[in-house]
Amino acid sequence: MAAGGYVLVDVGAVLMAVPVQDVVQGVAWPERLDLLPRRADGGAACGVFDYHGRPLAMLDLARWVQLGGAAPDHQRPRRYARALIVQRGAQMVAIAVDAVRGLRQVEADALTRISHDDDQAEIFHSVARCPGVEGVANVLDVARLMALARTWSAGAEAEASVGAAAQSALAGAACATYAVVAGNGCGIAFPAADLLEVLPAPTLDPFQSPLTEGLCLWRGRHLPVTSVARCFPALAANSRGAPLLAVFERDGLALGVLVDQVPTIRSFEAAADSAALSAVADAVDADAEADAGRLVHLVGMAALYARFPERALSRAAGAAVTSGAAVQTNRSSHIVFDADGVASTPIDGIEAVLPLPALAPGATHMPWRGRAIALHDLRAAASPPSLTGTVIVVKGEQAPLGLIVDGVQALVQPRAGRVSRLAMAGRGVVDLLTIGSAGAAGGQSTYSTRNLAQLAQTLG
Repeated sequence: MAAGGYVLVDVGAVLMAVPVQDVVQGVAWPERLDLLPRRADGGAACGVFDYHGRPLAMLDLARWVQLGGAAPDHQRPRRYARALIVQRGAQMVAIAVDAVRGLRQVEADALTRISHDDDQAEIFHSVARCPGVEGVANVLDVARLMALARTWSAGAEAEASVGAAAQSALAGAACATYAVVAGNGCGIAFPAADLLEVLPAPTLDPFQSPLTEGLCLWRGRHLPVTSVARCFPALAANSRGAPLLAVFERDGLALGVLVDQVPTIRSFEAAADSAALSAVADAVDADAEADAGRLVHLVGMAALYARFPERALSRAAGAAVTSGAAVQTNRSSHIVFDADGVASTPIDGIEAVLPLPALAPGATHMPWRGRAIALHDLRAAASPPSLTGTVIVVKGEQAPLGLIVDGVQALVQPRAGRVSRLAMAGRGVVDLLTIGSAGAAGGQSTYSTRNLAQLAQTLG
């Protein structure tokens, strides 16, 4: 029993967790389930159905253990909503389930062995506490399941996988497990090996980047968050706020993606990791009848990660500096301000911070120290003009300049923050200031640096 990804399914009143490496696919209940005549009670096998041209046995676990429902009728198998296809080595079988919830990442300390009698006739002996799930999930011992059932379809592992079954001409091709979310008339599939967990979408802190929705704290780390709508606008199902956050990680760096639904688990021929998107014809979809024949786009995670150098902010230690470089701190004080996003600026060149005075509509100047100084509004252009705000007076090329912002949030003392640089798509090299630490009560915050003194020189 090890930490890793588990597929959660409901069977009667029991929540079951199945190791993701043993899961092939979740499918709709077959239209035809033929009886499998057996001596005695026949074990857990309740029938046989056609699975992409090959017979596959269906197991009803309620015939073995109490799952909180009525006793099963051995003469007339119960009709469930779905089936979970599991495979261990060359042995593959289906398990009757009521619902497939999706994938959860379970840490080692969240797995607890409850039964210690080592009875090989028991398929449940441990439970898992899953993030965002009430109660505990019973972990299915797939190896024991196969040994007890003694009812499965045999064949080469490559032939048994759903991706190779769908593309028999490519027999022997490598297949991979994917987590699939809904797109605009299609599916968008992310490699399940990179998916850590799915949780309710948190409140995001602003972060200026073309593809980033914002930042959030996740497990004590600063996580850059994007969305399907930003990464793949042509495939996005809609533009409303997605309610869930899927967290992906590779090489110690994480990325959050806002999604509309808990991903379903599917298998396909593995896509090239460097390709941003690879479309495959979904001729093997049995997860929902309405989805039959739609396209599924496989996401190459290496190509996706390359678009987000800000993943460096998620490093577990909280450091966003280049590997091997010494940690640099801010030499001068910084002001953290809000103006179309939260950012920081060195205090050098700033002469005053004061409330925005009452001005006539459309005013381009304001009085300051006996003279009129020009104003430049840094607030979001799409926002309606506001009567409230803050003016940061900065030395200009010829005269002081007033920069209007929404407000000033904090003053960071010298050496109190960590500075780093990232090369970001569409923005070039961006300076960052990180304050706090991942383990502190308030966590850490990272801001892009907008040097207002340099901006004032540009604006004149």
